[in-house]
Amino acid sequence: MANVNTTIDIKTLKALILFAGHKDIRFYMNGLHIEQGANGTLAVATNGHAMAVARIDSDCYAPATMIVHRQYIDAIKTKYAVTFAQNDDATVSIQTADSKIAVPLIDKRFPDWRRVVSDKQTGERGYFHPDYAALVEKAGQIINKQNFPYLIQQNGNSVGYCSLGDNVHAYVAPIRSHYMESVLDSPTFA
Repeated sequence: MANVNTTIDIKTLKALILFAGHKDIRFYMNGLHIEQGANGTLAVATNGHAMAVARIDSDCYAPATMIVHRQYIDAIKTKYAVTFAQNDDATVSIQTADSKIAVPLIDKRFPDWRRVVSDKQTGERGYFHPDYAALVEKAGQIINKQNFPYLIQQNGNSVGYCSLGDNVHAYVAPIRSHYMESVLDSPTFA
C-alpha cells in the first residue's frame, strides 16, 4: 500500500477543516480525509450534514488514503502551504515553513463521500439549516478573501451544491421538506 504525500494551500486547508466534525462519536469524521489515486489528490471533510471537497492536484498516484485529526490541523499557525507525508508507522508528518511534527492518523475508514455528490442539480426548492449555509459562506470567504454571498444551489430533498472556487466544492444536506410544509405559505397580511 502506498503512502499519501501532498501539499495543501493553507486557505484551502482552513476552509476544509470547518466542515469536519467536532467531538463526533464517529471519530473518523473529526478529521480531514486525504486520498490519492489515478485522478489525483482530493481532500474531504464532513460533519455528516455538510461536506467540502477540494482537488489538490490531478497527478496520477498509487491508491492511498489517510485521515488527519482536526486538532492537529486547527493547531497549524502559518500563512503558507502545509505538507502532509504519511509514514509507515501509522503517523503523518505535518510540515510548515516553521515546523515539522509527526502525529497519529485516525485508524478508520472514512465514509463513502462520493455517494453524496450528485452530478445532477434539479434547482427544485430546497431548505438548508442556516448554520450550514453560514459554514459555506465562511469557507468561501477564507478561500477567496471576498465578502459576497455563496449561494447553495437548491436540489429539493437531495444535497445542495456550492462552488467555493475552481477546486473547492461544498455540499449541504437539506432540511427535509416534510418538516417545512407548515411554513410554505406567506402570511395573509403580506
